[in-house]
Amino acid sequence: MLTPGNRTITIAPGGTVLVGRTTAIGGGGGGTVPAYIAASTIMAKGLVPNSANGPAGLNDYSGWVYAEGKFINPGFYGHQDGSYNGIDGIDVTVNAPTGWVNLCPATPVNQRVSDSDYYADGPGNAYPGKPTACHGYHTGVYVASKRQIWRMGMRFSWSDPAIQNSSTIARPHIDAWDIATGQWLPKGSIPDLPAHNGGAVVNNAGFILSGNLGFITDPATGITTTRTGGSGTASRYPQANNPDDNYILNFTCGDGGEGSTSPVAASYLVGNVLTNLVINASAALTQLQADNAFAPGLTWCKPLNKWLFYHGGAGRENTIYALAVDRTANTVDVSILTITGGSLPTRGGGGVMSKFTYVDALGALFICTDVAVGINFVRIV
Repeated sequence: MLTPGNRTITIAPGGTVLVGRTTAIGGGGGGTVPAYIAASTIMAKGLVPNSANGPAGLNDYSGWVYAEGKFINPGFYGHQDGSYNGIDGIDVTVNAPTGWVNLCPATPVNQRVSDSDYYADGPGNAYPGKPTACHGYHTGVYVASKRQIWRMGMRFSWSDPAIQNSSTIARPHIDAWDIATGQWLPKGSIPDLPAHNGGAVVNNAGFILSGNLGFITDPATGITTTRTGGSGTASRYPQANNPDDNYILNFTCGDGGEGSTSPVAASYLVGNVLTNLVINASAALTQLQADNAFAPGLTWCKPLNKWLFYHGGAGRENTIYALAVDRTANTVDVSILTITGGSLPTRGGGGVMSKFTYVDALGALFICTDVAVGINFVRIV
């Protein structure tokens, strides 16, 4: 048996090579690399079996949450696009994924209240019930210490197009879904945020950063305080955590990637100190500045020792930007990661958001540009 890095290679009877991981699956799960990944080619695109026809809300300005081996949609949909607020997930750690399954039923249709924060499926069908469907953006986070998924604010809750209302753009509620019980915590269990803008990320200490990295929420108490420190600036999203080097990167285009192109800007957060980064000139940066980097995703990739950034716009379906951060010089170098295996599906109108996730324990990058087509993956190691 050989153990290169965090892989275990065993020669089984008959000469079969079994490849597994010795580390736990990210987001709280545990296990070995599933067969569909182990059988794939390094740096080649593949499709997670039976991952097509997932929850439509994930195409609707919404990212997913990776928790305990599953990609989960915690009730995201909203605006005038959909009122469905059920929680659905798919286990990508098994050898043969069987598809998306419901983890928490949606509110019955006749109890879905337009332009509300919560539906009317509480005790006795009274308000408040479960949180309304809303656009998710990058607001869903996994709180490992509590085994819960938190929605850090609401953006564009469901508004019934038949009555021509228009939901409030942003509400600062924090709502938590408990994995062990499969139930939502009652409204008001966690204090509201001071404000809400569509982005959230968890750091190594388990605290949740939101509001352009300006708010810090302590899951133990639910209390949010204002972060101060450093002279850097950050936009709404995307931001992601580097668990190996213990810092958060903000890398964004324009206002956070909703239709804006240049300027491209970057900063990083260590503790409470936010520092701006200089992005070095390169052909890849010039290309990115000319892209319509709409609603992008950002993830840390340990084997490459680089951040990966993806928007999947027209003509860039297979273009993954690789970011090398030098925190001594406070610079970023941008290059392009080459993948094979055919083109990724065309990006939907709601963008990629956080549906772009490297899972270190599986050695694979997972990308979803259209839930109807399914989840693609790229084996990195």
